[in-house]
Amino acid sequence: MISRDGVSKRGLVPVILFVISVILLLLYSFTISHVDCNTIVTWGYDLLESVRNGDLTNYPVYTYLTHGMPTNYSLFSNAVTAIWLLPIYVLDNLFGFGWDMVVYDVWYKVLILASVFIAVFVFDKALSELNYSKDNRRVALFVFATSAVLLLSVVGKGQIDAISVMLVVIAIYMHITDRVSLAFLFIGLACLFKPFAILLGVPYLLLMIGKCGKKTILNTLYLIGPYVLNYILTIIIMPKYREMSDITSEAFKESYGSSRIEEIFNIRINSILIFIGIAIVLCFFALYIGSRNKIKKAHLLTIPVLLYMSYIVFANPSSVYWLMNIVPLIIIMGLNLRRTEDFLLLSIGINLGVCIFIPVAERAFIPAKNYSLLHNIREYTSPLERLSNTEYMKYIEYTGVTLYIVCIILIIAVYLYEHRSNKSREANTITANKARINTLMCLSVIPQILYLAFVYIVC
Repeated sequence: MISRDGVSKRGLVPVILFVISVILLLLYSFTISHVDCNTIVTWGYDLLESVRNGDLTNYPVYTYLTHGMPTNYSLFSNAVTAIWLLPIYVLDNLFGFGWDMVVYDVWYKVLILASVFIAVFVFDKALSELNYSKDNRRVALFVFATSAVLLLSVVGKGQIDAISVMLVVIAIYMHITDRVSLAFLFIGLACLFKPFAILLGVPYLLLMIGKCGKKTILNTLYLIGPYVLNYILTIIIMPKYREMSDITSEAFKESYGSSRIEEIFNIRINSILIFIGIAIVLCFFALYIGSRNKIKKAHLLTIPVLLYMSYIVFANPSSVYWLMNIVPLIIIMGLNLRRTEDFLLLSIGINLGVCIFIPVAERAFIPAKNYSLLHNIREYTSPLERLSNTEYMKYIEYTGVTLYIVCIILIIAVYLYEHRSNKSREANTITANKARINTLMCLSVIPQILYLAFVYIVC
């Protein structure tokens, strides 16, 4: 059916969904602030100050004195932030604008947003290489761009994980286009921003042993080389870097305490040992399949994700943004479910779980107009904690984290079951009424919209 202006009503829906995703990305980028963004930007700014003062060696000490928290990010990661901030820094100092750090935060958010847009673009190319239809790609990109994990935990917080996930998506594209060595290189580069990407790289390396043969040694160097090189250069240039960053790491450990498993079920277990046990089993299984050169798409999708999820559940599930690296792989699994509605319903569950968890667990989201609160963030607490009994808030937090973890596990489980029983669908088909799919896609962003309203009204 064609409307008067010649535009198909059916063709208008993708445009509306695209506009919704762009608006949400912009709102989460520039209308709320978070202490993490402020901290990362301050670390980059301090690096510029250290270079300007000719005292690069004492940069870690400088971050401690100016911010009260030494940087625990890699030198490379802080250097990327510093280079991005350089134009604003030069203008500020050259013309004496005396800009507040909020200007630097906004400029840094442009880098985060650009990384997300690049990730979306490359993800679309990767799905196209896998022969997914235009409708399937539209669903996948919308779920990716409006994911609560991305909006609340990465874009809203200004987390450097945006660059990490961009590099992981590029690595996925390189694998699909048979440039395996480059895939390992991009995963290695992702580890420079957040080392959790190694949880994807190790099982991938083991799975590709049979196919890559002698190139496995080169692939290993690509995977761990960037991180090792960065570590060596850091020790040489800044001997106190690791010592000072441990102060921040220990502060995080004290803040987060025991694992969720221990807290929720009130049992005495060594959850780190459970993770190590699962990791050994998964890695040996990957090595067995890889050495026999019998890998399938399902192995490449599920084994790295299962290893990553076991770390999140048993080792340290304190930060949702760590999940972002596996979101593209989860989406690809979801696209292969027999019923697209199942994938979208479980995606809504993930988004709802994250939006329940974040307001209680995160104490530092504020509207951008209240930016000055970030300077006293250690005295700032979640509005929910001020309005309600803290004891009850703990159970709300557990509800959220359990919901999104269970929904992710269900996507993996259903995908494996349908793949095993040959019930998964082809890449170029979509098995549902398109109106129903569009409705579910619109419903999937309601938790993110409500959370944004919550920050504006309550914080």
